[in-house]
Amino acid sequence: MTNIIEVVRALIDVSTVDPTTKEKMKSALVGSQGEPRDSTDVKIRRLFDHETHCLEVVKQYKEELKFMYSIQEEVRKERAQFFSTTLREVTQNLASSPIDSKVASQWLQELIRSYTQSLDLSDSLVRTDTFDMIGEIRAKARATALEPSAPSEKSMRTGNE
Repeated sequence: MTNIIEVVRALIDVSTVDPTTKEKMKSALVGSQGEPRDSTDVKIRRLFDHETHCLEVVKQYKEELKFMYSIQEEVRKERAQFFSTTLREVTQNLASSPIDSKVASQWLQELIRSYTQSLDLSDSLVRTDTFDMIGEIRAKARATALEPSAPSEKSMRTGNE
């Protein structure tokens, strides 16, 4: 597109019309920022269409995103409850029982290790599923970039077609 603009500008420059008309022709050809007006409108339209498509994709995954968030929240709450309430109750019960303190201490350490490992595994699985879903969302959002009417990822960053 830029080459065409340059060719038209060169043709205007070598034309035999008066300088005022040449300037009017150039300003009609190019917008105030040096870009062809039609090209700017097309870019804005493509960007708007792409953003609309991305929003629609996110809307499609809205419930899944909420579900993943709620699971992550549950794991965090369960971890907090274990260390603030459950562990304290177990420690008190062991202290009041006739179990040897060394055995109780070892058992508590094993309980903490095992429960923490279980929570970490749950958190890891949820995180993996979340990242997979984010990957799907990104892939669907990029699908418009593969369509001929959509701007490429590079052009969206640089502002060029």
